[in-house]
This record gives sequence, structure tokens and C-alpha cells, in this order.
Amino acid sequence: MTMTRAGIGALFGLVATVAIALPPALTDQTDTLENHLGPAFYGEVRGGFRVSSAGSAIYEIPIAVPPGTAGMTPSLSLLYNSNLENGLLGLGWFLRGTTSKVTRCGKTFVQDGTVHRVNYTTTDRFCLDGQRLVLASGTYGGNGAEYRKEIDDFSRIRSYGTAGTGPAYFVEETKGGHINTYGNTGDSRIEAQGRSEAAHWMLNRVEDRFGNYYTLSYYENNVTGTYYPTRIDYTGHAGQSLHTGI
Repeated sequence: MTMTRAGIGALFGLVATVAIALPPALTDQTDTLENHLGPAFYGEVRGGFRVSSAGSAIYEIPIAVPPGTAGMTPSLSLLYNSNLENGLLGLGWFLRGTTSKVTRCGKTFVQDGTVHRVNYTTTDRFCLDGQRLVLASGTYGGNGAEYRKEIDDFSRIRSYGTAGTGPAYFVEETKGGHINTYGNTGDSRIEAQGRSEAAHWMLNRVEDRFGNYYTLSYYENNVTGTYYPTRIDYTGHAGQSLHTGI
């Protein structure tokens, strides 16, 4: 069979195209395409492992979100803690960045000279993310009362208003200049299961000193005691509406 010059040119073009499309050469039978391409072949999860001060195994996977105004962007991640039971996302897993809250806590001998469990009355004490709130001025649980954390990080926390046997909401002013509001919406003030008294005051608003802020919304089922975050809206500014939501 005689091949014309045009046919030979087409054949060389086809060979060149196939060569370009082939993956990197494999040097031996034990070599794999994964070895050559690495994460580009199979993808990767940019998580990190650590051990907490309590000895828990912690694994955290950051969640990328669009940037907010002046750095006011929710910091979200999937977090596993080996010492936790069922979380929002399964055994030991929860969504970090939406779990900050003020809760009722019992009296302790060190702080109160007596030991008493939570009974949903005005004698209960309060904790912010597990840290006892220590009264600095005013009446404990009263309107305008000021607190410090048991391990002081120079934040100032105040309780405002009345809702049943507890405050209506709390406001924390951090050393870094953020203003965190807890429980100042109906959905973020979580009642105890089967009761009308609030058990948790969830973080519902984070604002910086320049008026940039974001808000968090929640779902609650008082019968089952279930609650979880449903939405975060951000890129807000004082006097302006929110534009981005996740």
C-alpha cells in the first residue's frame, strides 16, 4: 500500500495528539497514576488533627465561605471531638462557629459556698461556653449586671431584660473589639425541653467596632429539645441590610 505525503502528515498529527493526551509515563508495574498526580488525582481534605488539653482527639476541617465586609466573615468548620456523644452531624461531629452560647449552670462551693444543680429559677448561675460568669457589679441575672469569665480574658459580659426566670439576652464585649449578642431573638433563646424557661442563649449577632456584623438564626423544637443553626447572614453594616447568606 502506498501512503501519500498528505496521509503521512495526518498520521503524524494523530500520533502527536494521542501522545499529548496520555498521562505521565509509568516507570514500572507498581507505579500508579496517583503517585504522579497526588492530590490533583483524588482530591484532598485540608483537615488538621490535634489533642485537646482534656486529652480529646480533635479533627477539624475548615469550611471556605465568601469573604465578608472588613473581615467580618463567619469562621466555620466541621469538628470531631472523641469525647462528645451524638452531635449535629453525627457521633462526635458538630459545626464549629455556631455553637457559642450562654447556658444555665449550677452553683459550686468555690464560687457560692454551696452546691446546687440547675433548677430553672432565679438562683441559677450562668456559663459562657462552659466558663462560669462571675458577677462584677449589679445583681446576678439582673438587668445591666456585669460579669467576668472565671478565667478572665478581659471580656465584659452584661445581662439585659427579663425572660421568665432569667435575663432576656446577654452582650459580650471582647478584648479584640467584637460585640457578641446572645439570645436577643426568639429563635436564639432556647427553652429547656418541655419548659417555658430559657436554658440556652445562643450567639445571634457578631459585630465589630465599625458597625459591620453578621447574624445567626436557629430552629428549635421545645417538645424534643432539639435545636440547631439554620442560617448565617453577613456583610451587614449599621443602617444597611444583609446581603450574603449561607
